Amino acid sequence: MLETIIDGLAQKVVSHSYKRKPDSDSKRKIRISIRKILMDCISPSRKAKRQHWASIHKNSNHYALSQYSNPDITYKIHIERVYESLIQLGYLIEVKSGVFDGNVRLLTRYEATDKLASLFDENTLLTLPVQERVSENPELVRVRIEVDGMKQLVGFNDNDDIQEMRRNLEIINAALSTRWIDLELTDDEFEQLETRMHQRSIERNEGEGRLRLHDRQLYRVFNSLDFDRGGRFYGGWWQMVPSQYRSKILIDGKRTVELDFSTLHPTILYAQAGEILEEDAYQIDLEPITIPAGKDSDDFRTVIKRAFNAMLNAEHRLKQPPHELKLSEWSISWKQLVQAIEARHQPIAKHFFTGAGLRLQFEDSQIAEEIMVEFVTLMGMVPLLPIHDSFICHHGYVKDVENLMVEKFQNRFGVAIKIKQTHFEVSYNSNSEIEDNFDDILSYMTESHEVRLELFRNKHIH
Repeated sequence: MLETIIDGLAQKVVSHSYKRKPDSDSKRKIRISIRKILMDCISPSRKAKRQHWASIHKNSNHYALSQYSNPDITYKIHIERVYESLIQLGYLIEVKSGVFDGNVRLLTRYEATDKLASLFDENTLLTLPVQERVSENPELVRVRIEVDGMKQLVGFNDNDDIQEMRRNLEIINAALSTRWIDLELTDDEFEQLETRMHQRSIERNEGEGRLRLHDRQLYRVFNSLDFDRGGRFYGGWWQMVPSQYRSKILIDGKRTVELDFSTLHPTILYAQAGEILEEDAYQIDLEPITIPAGKDSDDFRTVIKRAFNAMLNAEHRLKQPPHELKLSEWSISWKQLVQAIEARHQPIAKHFFTGAGLRLQFEDSQIAEEIMVEFVTLMGMVPLLPIHDSFICHHGYVKDVENLMVEKFQNRFGVAIKIKQTHFEVSYNSNSEIEDNFDDILSYMTESHEVRLELFRNKHIH
């Protein structure tokens, strides 16, 4: 059905924007552009009454050929022919123009109209996430650094190490492509999550907040042309959902567990200093004067952890705390907190306020690469889902993943590290407990995530 919709829109775009019949290559690119625009702006939620906006680059410079561009997505066809035609034909509406004034950069925002949304029946919407999404940037290894006050992708010279990174990403992505990753949510809950994510993106003025289940391919982003800063893995939709929804992540319809390196960056720094981190890194000699209503010592530990990370990531000494810490609630000052953390961590205090966080991200990304590649190889195309320095895995592989994480860390830094496991509860329907009878089982099997899993299996079998 999706291909039929794309074919119909392609014919309308050609009739609207071409005086002469386009050649076969142009026709192919028209279909690619239509596919991308549709999958970017149409929600897979069956009950969504309106579509959330998506964003699009309208600056021709974005489409200049480079190592970060998709040669099948061109300004002439993607913007001038397809996007503008779909606007004029009433299938899209532009809701906000792009802005770039040297300090702020916002892409143009557009929405699907009712005319476009009405082309998609319920089954086609369910099928959408299973379809392969078109990427404007096929490069698996990227460098993003600050240029003239703005973080931008910059070109780099290829070498053997980078080519090996790409090969490893291809192995990881091949394994991800063989599994269906979804959320165990009802249709109403799925729509609520989409709305929440989209609203959060508006409040923070960042990204689109779209839940795109077809985003299952990873890439790495470095923050230095020396490839020794950053390097973490991005691109998976599961990295974008609010953390409380991780308990709903399914791999091939099976429950999952999250495994997390405990106090990873402090442990690395101590190991590199020839020391052993004793006790909890976020227990310091400072007690809050007041405890905010509804909060406790665990919440204060979170404040300390966030302050610790802010001190590692900052490139110079901060006079004021990050706003989200809200230290006034606890009746302590930023100076008191910094001094207490530095006193607790004298062996590594020299790393605070030096931007060491990106170097540590490189360290944990290298370990993550080793773990994911080796796990895929050992287990036969079984993927792990990275979330920075943790992994979500099928519940049956918990011990295997934990052993591999401990082994790889020990090999790299010569010290042991603890692994925190978050076991997610069984929840066939998050609104009610499923009873052990045939009617309930049949009801569960009609949930959208089960339907998408079956569609995915059928697509890969045939």
